[in-house]
Amino acid sequence: PLFIPHVFNQNKDKTFIFLSEEFRKERSPQQFNQGVPSDAERGYNLFTGSYGSLADFSDVCPAAASLGVIGTVSAGTNPDCPTYQTQNYRFNQVPISPTALAFLQTGLIPRANATSGCISSTDSCYDASISPATDYRQDLGRLDQTLPFKSNLSVSGVHDHWQTVVATPQWSNYISSVPTVQNNFLGPGLSAIAHLTTQIGNTGLNDFSYGYTLQRIQLASLAGAGANLSRSGIDSVPLGSIFTNNEGKIPSLVFGGSNQEYGGAGFNIDTSFDPWSHTLGTQTIRDAVTKMWTRHTLLAGIELVQAQRTETDAANSANTGDVQGTLLFSNLSGGSSRNFFADFLLGNAVVNPGSINTPGYIEAYEQDNAQLSYKMSYWTFEPFVQDDWKVTPSLTVNLGLRLSLFKNWEPQGRNLYNWDLNSFDPTLLSSQGMNVNMNNGYLQNVSGASLNGTPVPFESAAATSVMNNGLVRCGAGGVPTSCQSTHLFNPAPRIGFALDPSHRGAYSIRGGYGVFFEH
Repeated sequence: PLFIPHVFNQNKDKTFIFLSEEFRKERSPQQFNQGVPSDAERGYNLFTGSYGSLADFSDVCPAAASLGVIGTVSAGTNPDCPTYQTQNYRFNQVPISPTALAFLQTGLIPRANATSGCISSTDSCYDASISPATDYRQDLGRLDQTLPFKSNLSVSGVHDHWQTVVATPQWSNYISSVPTVQNNFLGPGLSAIAHLTTQIGNTGLNDFSYGYTLQRIQLASLAGAGANLSRSGIDSVPLGSIFTNNEGKIPSLVFGGSNQEYGGAGFNIDTSFDPWSHTLGTQTIRDAVTKMWTRHTLLAGIELVQAQRTETDAANSANTGDVQGTLLFSNLSGGSSRNFFADFLLGNAVVNPGSINTPGYIEAYEQDNAQLSYKMSYWTFEPFVQDDWKVTPSLTVNLGLRLSLFKNWEPQGRNLYNWDLNSFDPTLLSSQGMNVNMNNGYLQNVSGASLNGTPVPFESAAATSVMNNGLVRCGAGGVPTSCQSTHLFNPAPRIGFALDPSHRGAYSIRGGYGVFFEH
C-alpha cells in the first residue's frame, strides 16, 4: 500500500503500488580465423605505421621475379601470384591505386596478427576472439486505486530493454568474415494497460480498458578494433558508383574465389546498410459489460485495435536499401590477375611492368538506388457476445460470437508496388529492340548495326519500361491500396462445455470448438 501517515490512505486499503527492476549483463566470446593479406601484400610499413604505393607479392610468386625478371608464371606452381596475361609484375610489386589506398587506411581489412589458426598457404592469419556485451533490463510497475461509485482503477506496465553488440552486421546479403564493422542492436519494448472497472448494481460489472504496445528495433554500425567508418579519406578519390548517393557510407568489399593464401574461399567486408529501424505501435480500446441473470452470465462488448508500423528498407532478400554498394572481386573471372586482392589494389591504376599496361579488374558492382522508410497502418473492430449457461449444477455450456471486422495494412503515400501477371506484356522486350545478355545478365540492343550488342543505359526510358513491366502501384488504377483484397467481415462463433460427471467436483470434462481470425 502507498500511504502517508495521518494524511493519505491511512487505512491502507485504497492505493497499492508495485515496482520491480531486473537487469543482467552477458558476454559471449566469438572466434574469428581468417587468412588475410600480409603487410607486404598491402604495402604496409611496420616501422612508419603507414601504407606505401607498392604491394609486394613475393611470398606467392617465383623467386626470380623478385630480381626483376619478367616471365610467364605457372598457374599450377604459383596460382596466387598476380599476373597480367600470364606474366608477373616486375619485382613482384603491384601498384596500389589511390582508391585502394583509401580503403586500406580505414582498417576495414584487418592486418594479420598470427601465423597460425587459419587456412592460409602463406601463414598470414587474422586470429581474434571478441566478447560483445549484451545488456538486459526489465522494469515492472502497477498501481491499483479504489475510486468512488464502486469503481477501481488499475494501471500496469512493463518495459523490456535489450541491447547487444553483434560482431558482424545483421541481415546482410554478404556475411562479414571479420569483426571490423559491428552492429549495435537495440530492441526495447513497452507495454502498458489501464483498466477502469465499475460495479453496476449487485449483478453487473463494466470493464473499460486502454492498452498501448510499442515494439522497436534499431541497428547502428560500430567500428571494430582498428577500423574507421568515416568516408573522409575515400571522398578524396574518384570512387565511382552506379548511383552517386552512398548515404555517407563506405562500399562493402566481397573477395571471392580460390586463392589459397586467403583460405581458398575468399572473405567479405560488409560495411552494413545501417542505420535501420523498425517500429510497431498498437493501441487497443476495449469495453465489456458482464451481467449475471438467473443461470446465465452474459458478456457483451467491443474491441478496437489500431496499429502503425514504420520500417526502413533492409538489404536482404528482395528488399532495397544496400545504398552503400558492394564491390566484388574474384580470381576465377576472366579478367583477373589470378589474385583477387591484387585486383582490388590495382583499381583504375595503369602501370608498365616491362611492356605491359595493366588496368585493375572488378568482377561486379552492386548498389541499390534508395533506402526508403515505409509507414503502414491498419485497424480492426470486433463486437462480441457470449453466455455462460449453467444448464445443471454439473453442466455449464458456453456460447459466443465475435464479429471480426479487419482492415488491411495500408501504406501512407502509396509507395508500395506489386508484380501482376495481367499487367505484364511478354512482347515488350522484343518490341523495344532489346534482349538479355545471357552471359552477364544485362539488357542489350539487338536492332541497328551500330547498336547491336551494346548495353542499354539503365537510366533510359526504354530500359525503365522493360524493368517495370508488370509492376502495378498499390492504390492506383483500380489496384487495392494494400495490393491485397480485403476480407472485412469475419464471423467467429464458438461453443464449449464443462461437465462434472461425479457431481462432487472430483472430475471435469471440458470441450470446445471455435473459429478464430487473427490480423
